[in-house]
Amino acid sequence: MEFTKESLTKLIKESSNLEELASNLGISRRSLLRLREKHGIIHIPCIGGNKVGYKRSKNQKTTEVTFAVPSNIEEYNVTNLGDINTVLDLLIDQPQEEYKVGLFDLSNFSSEEEKLQEENDLKALCKQLGISIKELKKLQETEVEERVNPNLNTEYEGRFKEKSDITHKGYTKFVITSIQNDTQIDTQFYNALENYCELNKAKLLVVPVYYFENKFSKFAIDDSEIFFDNIQLTDNLKLYANLKISPTITDPFAGIDSLSKGDTIIVPHPQLAMRTLATLGDRKAQMWTTGSITLKDRAYKNTKTGIKAKFNHSNSALIVELSDGDSFHVRNLNCDENSGFFDISGYYTEDSFEPLTEVEAIYLGDTHVGVVDPNVVNATWRDKDSMAKLLKPKAFIHGDILDSSAQSHHDSHDYVLRAAKAQLGLNNVEDELIGVATFLRSSYIPGTKNIIVSSNHIDHFYKWMTTCDPKIDVNNAKLYHKMNYLMLEGAESCQIGVNLPNAFKLYYENSPYKDILEHCEFTSRTEGYRIMDIEVSMHGDKGANGSRGSAKGISGLSMKTIIGHSHTPRIEKGCFQVGTSSYLNLSYNSGPSSWMQAHCIIYSNGKRQMINIINGKWKA
Repeated sequence: MEFTKESLTKLIKESSNLEELASNLGISRRSLLRLREKHGIIHIPCIGGNKVGYKRSKNQKTTEVTFAVPSNIEEYNVTNLGDINTVLDLLIDQPQEEYKVGLFDLSNFSSEEEKLQEENDLKALCKQLGISIKELKKLQETEVEERVNPNLNTEYEGRFKEKSDITHKGYTKFVITSIQNDTQIDTQFYNALENYCELNKAKLLVVPVYYFENKFSKFAIDDSEIFFDNIQLTDNLKLYANLKISPTITDPFAGIDSLSKGDTIIVPHPQLAMRTLATLGDRKAQMWTTGSITLKDRAYKNTKTGIKAKFNHSNSALIVELSDGDSFHVRNLNCDENSGFFDISGYYTEDSFEPLTEVEAIYLGDTHVGVVDPNVVNATWRDKDSMAKLLKPKAFIHGDILDSSAQSHHDSHDYVLRAAKAQLGLNNVEDELIGVATFLRSSYIPGTKNIIVSSNHIDHFYKWMTTCDPKIDVNNAKLYHKMNYLMLEGAESCQIGVNLPNAFKLYYENSPYKDILEHCEFTSRTEGYRIMDIEVSMHGDKGANGSRGSAKGISGLSMKTIIGHSHTPRIEKGCFQVGTSSYLNLSYNSGPSSWMQAHCIIYSNGKRQMINIINGKWKA
């Protein structure tokens, strides 16, 4: 429907109030206000014959609406009103014969005259209503009624700590998601989360996200089912439920790192994201977003910003498990097209649960055999409730399975370190290669395969082959000559010049350990390898067009990915970045560190789940 200034003015004149008019037109009150402003139409009530102004237009031609003073104005309790618009609507709500409509041009007034007139008008209106200008402005600014939670702990929790909710005592599991105002939700997913909570004795916390909120905004579920408060879930874990972050913001973590103060924080946002923060000591901190139960259709405006936000919108949630002491585990629950989701125990829908039988793959934190942490090995393969035994993966994906510490180029300028390695017998390259074969044999589960991702530490082996001086590095001279001979034997001409074999694979093909190749596949830098439409062949050290790799850069590629390399777990839009399986303190990292031990599960519905390993445990 198209409106002219004259037709809209006539409709406003004939309507008893704006809400009724908006309802009759089939548009929201906000849309009507914007339409009115577009045409420069404003309400200016006159009390006692004096104009009292409340101006929204920008010095455009406006409509002067003259009202008689309501005879029963004293019956209105204006201190409970939401804003000036409501005050004006009450004045409008009189028999139609009591108002007159005329036009005048604000551009005829000087800015000084307008300012003085506005001040006089406000004073006159406030005098008639029996409130101060300050109180009237407060009414105008009030958007959402303040909510008070009587269950918050009144005791002082300490600096940088939030209060706790006494109703949460006794719970060791929480499911946390968000809901956006004025938008429909995925009811089946919401019910599936409630089903999960009932089966796992967890508490569901739905926190609010606001988008163009106004005093008429509502949520698709009752406010009593929404949690509005910032709280401390456990000593090192905060939920910032009352932190208003726009759902259209590209980076929901921008500028909030300092809120952590060493704690893991969870913030409401429909984009699923996670970032690990650098800390000192063993305690690690992360920032997580909640995902959402809100349907993305019609949740955003049809703008560039809105369309991007819709694209990154994720129907998902977090599961928080409190463990011994102050430790805890956080992992994501991703809704699929059937409004169900997988967790480590199985598949949940709104009215059913199916126990897990197998998963497609586990993408391991960078393996680094030689400095691999035995606690990670136990949690992944050996414990009675290990990931391998409970999840039954079809494949394990290894990045940096070779550490290459025996002859790393990082040590080339450190004579003392190289001499110490030689003295302690730690500089033998073939011993490291044999160690990888031994590890793959001992961790092999019949029916599974190991996918070896081309990665920078494996590349160190080839770099050593091309830079080593066998006259100096006599301890590795035999392997040096053997490998260079095999490489030259396997060289082939191709359209770009020379094609060389994979040096790492080539060693095992010509060694007593060739049996491991029966259950190993090697990816290349130029050919992709996908599992459930997820690209797993990129280690993360290299980006597009030869650039340096990063989760942020790789997230912009045209596919879902899982990478490693940085030893820092992260979820950046379509890119999941695992951590490490090694010890957290190695020779080349010092100072505050964001390294964590973390794997990523690929489920049969193509959804991914990040698993942090804390103190040797991958779940509570």
